[in-house]
Amino acid sequence: MSLNRRPVASLWIGDRLHYLNQLCLKSHLLHGHPVTLYCTDAVDNAPEGVEIRPASEIMALDMALVEETSASFLSNVFRYKMIRQTGALWIDCDAFCHQPFPDEWDYIFAGHGMRGALNCGVVGLPRECELMDRLLDYYDNLPDYPAW
Repeated sequence: MSLNRRPVASLWIGDRLHYLNQLCLKSHLLHGHPVTLYCTDAVDNAPEGVEIRPASEIMALDMALVEETSASFLSNVFRYKMIRQTGALWIDCDAFCHQPFPDEWDYIFAGHGMRGALNCGVVGLPRECELMDRLLDYYDNLPDYPAW
């Protein structure tokens, strides 16, 4: 298998991948994307070819905060810091790859349902761009209370 496409990466909180997550990560490898999985714990059931790295390489993770808020909140912060540091495309672990991501696209976003809305399950951004700066600034300066 030739891994010559743009790299993709994700975050796994826990010690074992579910079968669906294994299939989805493998689908990216099969389309030539090197896959890095940043993990909070030792994961020993990732598909062959997936590079396992400690999540702490990207940012310190406060697991107490995850328990108080959600893993989703933490992964939102993590994804943009990971893109900034590595340049890889973010993929959720349940994002199935049915065709390779175009190498020439700087911006890649996932669609959500029939409404055509965007979601952050698949995100590609330049490491340096205004949108990245704004996203990281938002997470670095969260308000003490919701705007409403």
